[in-house]
Amino acid sequence: MKYYTYSLKSVLTLAAVIVTIGAGGISLSAYAAPEKKPDQIGKPEKAKPEKAKPEKGEKRVKILKENDKRLKVEDPVYSEQLKLLVAQYMATAEIIAQQGGNPQPLLDAAAHFEGEAAEIISGRDKFSKPRHDSAKGAPPIR
Repeated sequence: MKYYTYSLKSVLTLAAVIVTIGAGGISLSAYAAPEKKPDQIGKPEKAKPEKAKPEKGEKRVKILKENDKRLKVEDPVYSEQLKLLVAQYMATAEIIAQQGGNPQPLLDAAAHFEGEAAEIISGRDKFSKPRHDSAKGAPPIR
């Protein structure tokens, strides 16, 4: 009789695990994709029209772009890095042209970064003003 208690315990444990998994599967079915009707199988779903973006999102994007530009202008090494990147793109475009490929995408990218570098250098005067009151003669905060 003592051998049957071990098998009875393992069967009951296995049954408890199965019931627990089954109960979990029922609660997970709420998160499953909705079922399609038989006439909808194989047909793509219609795209829902997107709502117009609120002005708050546009304002946020504008602020992020301004902050990004200000950080690029304040970084003294960034414009030098862009110039070096332009030189590398030009050299790579030359190699591609020698091998018979189309260097135009690299030349376009080089022109873009060259314009960005020029814009950053010209924008230094606009963003070089001090941003803190301590730079205007106010006593430093301790």
